[in-house]
Order: sequence, then structure tokens, then C-alpha cells
Amino acid sequence: MSIPLFAFLIPYAILVFILGVIIFFCIYHLVRFGFLNNLTVFMSFVFIAVFALILFISYQHISAIDWRQPLQIFTDIEMNAEIPDFQTIPGL
Repeated sequence: MSIPLFAFLIPYAILVFILGVIIFFCIYHLVRFGFLNNLTVFMSFVFIAVFALILFISYQHISAIDWRQPLQIFTDIEMNAEIPDFQTIPGL
């Protein structure tokens, strides 16, 4: 049984999208309802920059993988051991 590797990429993309939406709402609420001073703007920039850095590093690692390769979960186990015929064994 095999599963294509891109099956693991789809949940990752969904989680990154959800995280992006959460970050958007956090920044929106910070700007809309928060106190706009230098520290708030700086921390918002750091928050977005760290998220962008994580996306960039993830993309570098993910782009090096061939996502068309199948992942073998259960390989076919073949039992081809020959059962000895006791009548042909000398001395028995």
C-alpha cells in the first residue's frame, strides 16, 4: 500500500493558511483596538518577519522534495520458504 507524499503537503498548506488568517486578525485587532506606539509597531513587524522567515525556510526545505514519490506503508511480504520433504532427506 502506498500513499503519495503530497498527501502530507495538503494538511501542512491548510495549517499555514489558518495560521496566516490568525496572524491577519491579530494584526488587525492590534491596529484597530490597540495603542499605536513605537513598541507596538515594532513588535508587529517582528511578528510578521518571523512568520515570513518560517515560511521561507519551510519553502526551501519543501521544494527540495519530489512530492510525486509514493510512500510505501506496507510492503508485500512474500513467504517463499521451501518446506523440506522429509522423504528425500538421507538418513530419515
